[in-house]
Amino acid sequence: MVRIVFAREFKNVFASRATMISLAVMWVIAIVAGFAGRVFLGGDDEATGAAPAPQAQGIYLEASTAELQPYLESAGFAALPTSNIAAELATEEPEAEIGISGTALDPQIVATSPDPKELPALKKVLSTYVLEESGVDATILAHLDTINNLRVQTVNYTPSGFESNPIGFLIGSVSAMLIFFMVMGGIGAVGAGVVEEKSSRVVEIILTTVRPRVLLLGKVLGLGAGWVVILFGYIGAIITGVAISGLVPDLSFLQEFGLAGMVARTVLWMVLGYFTATALVGGLAATVSRQEDLAGINTPVMFLQFIPFYTALYLIPALPEAAVTKILSVLPFFGPFMMPMRAAIGEVPLVEELAAVGINALGVFLLAILAGKIYERSILRMGERVKLTQIFRKAA
Repeated sequence: MVRIVFAREFKNVFASRATMISLAVMWVIAIVAGFAGRVFLGGDDEATGAAPAPQAQGIYLEASTAELQPYLESAGFAALPTSNIAAELATEEPEAEIGISGTALDPQIVATSPDPKELPALKKVLSTYVLEESGVDATILAHLDTINNLRVQTVNYTPSGFESNPIGFLIGSVSAMLIFFMVMGGIGAVGAGVVEEKSSRVVEIILTTVRPRVLLLGKVLGLGAGWVVILFGYIGAIITGVAISGLVPDLSFLQEFGLAGMVARTVLWMVLGYFTATALVGGLAATVSRQEDLAGINTPVMFLQFIPFYTALYLIPALPEAAVTKILSVLPFFGPFMMPMRAAIGEVPLVEELAAVGINALGVFLLAILAGKIYERSILRMGERVKLTQIFRKAA
């Protein structure tokens, strides 16, 4: 029977004329905008050529300094023999901006600027030549070269949270927002569906063949599946339009941030977050008989979703390793928003993730039992809103 109720609710939310028209319009707009973007924004399929290989820096050498050529070339310079360096540098577009005249042991630097960028490297080359010509041992030359190439080892403050991983924060924020939209949409759809059936008394006929809890479960599952398809249908349209326009950059670098794992986490926590909220709303919505009274049920639950959502956006980037962050991220209602954000910004131990999933699944199970009791004892009671004290007094 769950399958029958599931199919009915899925068809109501997804296969409705309004939904199909809106999805079709969205896809048409996205595709047209994509092609328009390709035309007007200059998107084309021309392959960009490989970046040119870096060329060696040219150095003019007069004949009297020709002995320096192999030393310069070993240091990455390109020797440009000439008889008059000053004349070469005085041209409009010289091949090099610096040259060496004089002799190899008594060189003179001629350049187009008083402080050429090549000067430090040239000094090392000239020093090496002079030391070798003086018969200095090769070991000493190696030590001097090491000293000349000393590098400074820096130790700086290591940021955490958003500062250390802004791309991860962006991915986590998108994940939290998708879960938020799914949960909020589910709250509205499940509540409205329960009250609509109750107010029209259709539920009285349905319950002659279906148990109340089975009806509520099928409704939650069917509406949830429909909302997932609709949500990803809109996202797919947007991605398709942007891809057609040629504006999508190379996103391969996102694999470094575990994008595939984040997609799986988002879907998992979307399911848990949806069931946590809609199980509660499905039961409470059965206590009212009119759509006008439904706001008193849905509004508090919807506003409560903002607490874990904004906690995930602001607490985790500020205090990613704090005890309060770790505790809240495994609790029902908080876990679906906080755990994906934690996983996106930094590493979360597998034990913590499994514990969070287990605790939230247990929370869904307990809420389903509670909601089933409320639904079963309220769905056939028409008129004023049924108070929870009346329901549990009857249970006692």
